[in-house]
Amino acid sequence: MLWRTVVNAAAVGVATWLLPGISFIGNDTTGQRALTLAIVAIVIGLLNAFVKPVLTLVSSCFVVITLGLFLWVINAAVLMFASWLCGAMGVGWHVAGWDSAFVGALIVSVVAMLLGGNRDNYGGRN
Repeated sequence: MLWRTVVNAAAVGVATWLLPGISFIGNDTTGQRALTLAIVAIVIGLLNAFVKPVLTLVSSCFVVITLGLFLWVINAAVLMFASWLCGAMGVGWHVAGWDSAFVGALIVSVVAMLLGGNRDNYGGRN
């Protein structure tokens, strides 16, 4: 579980570094950014555990019709929801819009898969 959190934090860090639409807010030091990434990784992990299965079940017809590509949309929605939750908690991390979330979901998924070797997106459950 700790390894998944570290992988998620690294994957979100890569997406934040690569995309101008995903950014830190008010985090100037490396330590603050690392703590922010750890909190974001925990939030995404919790959303993957509780919200993503419900979204996948509700949209299962779309997932089947698109041969699984609709999971990318679900991952983007999870990323947007994580951004909203982090904003509500006062965590300095933000996703600017749907386009950034969409590309960010792809980056986070690929990086988490490469680092963690997990089959599920964001380094989630096996």
